[in-house]
Amino acid sequence: MKTIQYISRISILLIVGSIVSSCVKEEVVTPIPALAPEGMPVAINFKDPKPSLADLKYSLYLFSHAKGSSDTYIMEELKNPLQNDSRLKFRNSELREKDYRFLFVATPGTTPEIQVYKNTLNNPPATGDNWEDIRIGILSPKLSLHNYYQVKDISGDELLTNDSVRGELSRMVGQMEFRFFKIGNDITNPIPIDLTGIYSIFDRIYKIDITYTGYTTSLSFGEGNTLQPETSNNEEFKQEINVALNDRFGIEIPNGQLDTLAGGATAGGKFKGYCFLPANNNVRAVLKMYYYDTTPTCDNLIVPHTANCYEQRQLELRIPAEATAGLPIEVNTYTVNSAGIRCNRIIDIHVDHNTNIFTQWDMIY
Repeated sequence: MKTIQYISRISILLIVGSIVSSCVKEEVVTPIPALAPEGMPVAINFKDPKPSLADLKYSLYLFSHAKGSSDTYIMEELKNPLQNDSRLKFRNSELREKDYRFLFVATPGTTPEIQVYKNTLNNPPATGDNWEDIRIGILSPKLSLHNYYQVKDISGDELLTNDSVRGELSRMVGQMEFRFFKIGNDITNPIPIDLTGIYSIFDRIYKIDITYTGYTTSLSFGEGNTLQPETSNNEEFKQEINVALNDRFGIEIPNGQLDTLAGGATAGGKFKGYCFLPANNNVRAVLKMYYYDTTPTCDNLIVPHTANCYEQRQLELRIPAEATAGLPIEVNTYTVNSAGIRCNRIIDIHVDHNTNIFTQWDMIY
């Protein structure tokens, strides 16, 4: 009986205690986000393989409009160049009333290749400019892979909860690639090259000139902040590839800018063209290959012949053919131009008048 009374008293105390504690109202305080007075740091990352950061020049362009508005974004601030210790300062009251758009751009620092401008080249953007007037243009037709960008939309409320402004840049150029291989019935039927007595499909070619036209010179921003080709150039722009031949006028690949296809020299060979801004089916390339003929013109039949003993010839290939549309360029993508031949060397096309070049192109992402 005593045991039962003891348990009953404990139960009552617990119940009373819980009733008392439930009557005490806790005050919940919700902190109001606020930015540090020194401002918000800027961090840069890359979607693509990370380049050498020291070699790039970064710039940041900040736009805003009223929260939830459909009005155009107006430039508030620009940092060009963007330094390691760069910070962005906002008033807390403004952050709750605005949406923001960040344009990040990176280009080689020693020799910049692209420029952000308003409407016309060499007209730098300024505070108060409209987003629709912003362009990205080339400073020279010769571009490297190291041109990057990002357009990032973020609300002021989101910025209040972040510890930094983070850019994740991606490559804004695509690159040409040219492939050559031997085929059977058609270009979809590649067959091994017979390397008996030769070194590669490029044998005896000592120089390759590639002339480009129709490449994009400026970009605007379209729906979803995508890059849109705006202007192009039909003036010829040339790439030159010089090739090292051995003493038998052969080309053992890899060799400088020339490389094998997957499977080695019997599969064929390739080389890379230049990089370009995105383009809508208007880029054209003319390949001119300079080579030594196979029949010596000098009388010396004992000592190995020198280059002076052979006539220098040229072979021209237009990609795509004149009657078709030009080639597209997409960001961070290879535009692959394939040429299939029915002989073991490119130069043999001129020897056999029944030999044709079959071409096609594709995109490799």
